[in-house]
Amino acid sequence: MSHYDKPDSAGAVGLSFGAPMDEEPPQIEADPGTELMLEVDGVYGHLKSELIGMHAGHYLIVRTPAGPPGFSSKLYRGNTIIVRYLAEGTACGFQTHIMTTITEPEPLTFIECPRLVQEKTLRSARRIDTYLPCKVAVQEQTTEGNIIDLSRTGFRCMLPAHVHDRPLRVHVGDPVVTAVHLEGTPVRINGKVRNVHPVHASLQVGVHFDGLDKVTDERIVEYLVKYGAEP
Repeated sequence: MSHYDKPDSAGAVGLSFGAPMDEEPPQIEADPGTELMLEVDGVYGHLKSELIGMHAGHYLIVRTPAGPPGFSSKLYRGNTIIVRYLAEGTACGFQTHIMTTITEPEPLTFIECPRLVQEKTLRSARRIDTYLPCKVAVQEQTTEGNIIDLSRTGFRCMLPAHVHDRPLRVHVGDPVVTAVHLEGTPVRINGKVRNVHPVHASLQVGVHFDGLDKVTDERIVEYLVKYGAEP
């Protein structure tokens, strides 16, 4: 586990990166093929990439992601890049710099090995606020609602108290299936109701995940990492 200072730049929201120290570079615990989320200085948003390989202590090779118009002009030597990824249930991130890019035999970007890597086990990650339209099936009733916060173990959603002029029947312990889009990807979440609270003409329902498949779990973790569920 590394020691961290305050962020070096506004682009490092949610992650704390300190200045390089006179010590051996940390080992990057990620295999080729690991999915990466990149933030390139001067480019809005997160870009999906992949680790291709590395020369330990010297450089990492990542797949150059598709970006918005003008993106290629930001891939110059020395520009700052933030890299986030998952390693065995741990959210990892570091800030480094671009070394060079190539286009043949495929678009690849070489980045410096970081001097600091930040880590946090997602089991202790905080709950993040969201506004995600969803469709919920519970007690043979189906209705639309919104997920208002999300964590590694569950979520809270707001549902209408009545569906087709009938009260929505939701009780603690009920199995619930929720369909939602995370970053444009449809996700089906199995869970159980943990609590129910009336709020005006709605119900605030707490749901605990129950028997998530690996792909769904990875999509949720990726969303949490992207939107702040890291230190």
